Amino acid sequence: KALAREKIILHIHGLYNYLTYVLCATFRRLPIVIQHHGDCPPLRLVERQRKLMVFIPILGLEQMITNKTLRFVDYFFVLTQKEKAQLLRIARPKKIKIQSMGVDFDFFAPMKKAEARKRLNLAFSNNTKILLYVGKLQKYKGCDVVIDVFKELRDKHPVKLLLVGGNETDELYSYAQANGAIVFPRQPNELMPIFYSAADVMLLPGSKSLQDWGGIGIALIESLACGTPVVGGTLKNFNGRIADIGVMALTKKVMIE
Repeated sequence: KALAREKIILHIHGLYNYLTYVLCATFRRLPIVIQHHGDCPPLRLVERQRKLMVFIPILGLEQMITNKTLRFVDYFFVLTQKEKAQLLRIARPKKIKIQSMGVDFDFFAPMKKAEARKRLNLAFSNNTKILLYVGKLQKYKGCDVVIDVFKELRDKHPVKLLLVGGNETDELYSYAQANGAIVFPRQPNELMPIFYSAADVMLLPGSKSLQDWGGIGIALIESLACGTPVVGGTLKNFNGRIADIGVMALTKKVMIE
C-alpha cells in the first residue's frame, strides 16, 4: 500500500516468464508496463518445439496463470500483430501497442562502402555484392535459408556472404563453412555500423515462429539506419509501407528473385 502511494511505474522487460507473473501479482496496485521481447505464450511453445507436446498439461496450467496475472498489466508494448491478437483475449485494444526496439541513429549511421570494406579487410572486386546476416547461425532465424540463397546466387552473380555472430556450437556453423560463407564471431557493438555499411543487402528471413512472435529484429533496423536495404520475412511486422524500407520475403524463392 505504501508503494502504491508513491509515483512508481513498474516497467517489465519480457512477457512470458515466471518472474513477470510474480511481479504482476505482487505489485498489482502499481501501474505496470510490459515490453514484449519476442517470447510467446506457454501453449504456443509447442509450435516451436514439437517435443514439448508431452508437457501440454503443464503448459496449459502455466497459460492459466499467465492469463490471470497479465490482467493486472496497464499497458503492453509488443513486437508483432500475432502477439497483439493473443493479448486481445485478456486486455482491451487501447492497452496494447505494436512497437519495435529502438536504435541510436547517431551511432548507427552510413559510411562509404569502400571505406567500410577496407576497414574490415574485405579485398573483393568493386562489382562484388555482399550479402549480410547477423545473429546466431540457427534455423530459428532462417540462417539455413540465407546460405541456400547464397549457394544459388553465387552461380550467377559475383556475391559473397558474411555471417556475423557465429559460434562453433551453432547448429549451422559447419554448414555455413562448407558452403563458402565467411563467418565472423560476435562483434563489439562499435564495429557493427562498419559491417552494415560494407554490405549491399541485409538478409533475415526468419522461421515462421520468429516471423510470428519475434518482431522485425533489431539487426534489420540497424542496417536501415546505416543505409543498407533489407530483405526478410520479419518485415511483415513493420507498421508502414514495407516498400519504403525493403522487400518482404517469406520464402527462399522470393529472396532469390
